[in-house]
Amino acid sequence: MNYKTLAPPTQLKELVQCFWTLESEPGKPMPVTYHLMADNCPEIIFQYNGGFKGYATQSARFRFQHDVYDKFEVADNLGFFGVRLFPHAAGILLNIPAYEVVNQVFDFADIFKHAGA
Repeated sequence: MNYKTLAPPTQLKELVQCFWTLESEPGKPMPVTYHLMADNCPEIIFQYNGGFKGYATQSARFRFQHDVYDKFEVADNLGFFGVRLFPHAAGILLNIPAYEVVNQVFDFADIFKHAGA
């Protein structure tokens, strides 16, 4: 798998730690399971070209801070683009206290209604 990070532009540095991509490489073996460790940073995640089974092949979601370990089944191919935020960013961007959404993942349409879809 190919993982890259990109620095945010100056005007986003107070909220965004980095942008990242994770993609499968054609002809290279893929893991069967992806292990996710506890993390205090929320992320905006765009999944394309496959990804984790259990999520739509093409999807966008907001994953809040999580204090538990988790694992996901990996599809044959995967493509992710993510925005790693600082712990305080979700409260500022969405006006949602972090303690109310720990360990939760929401589809964009659930948070942003019609515009998110």
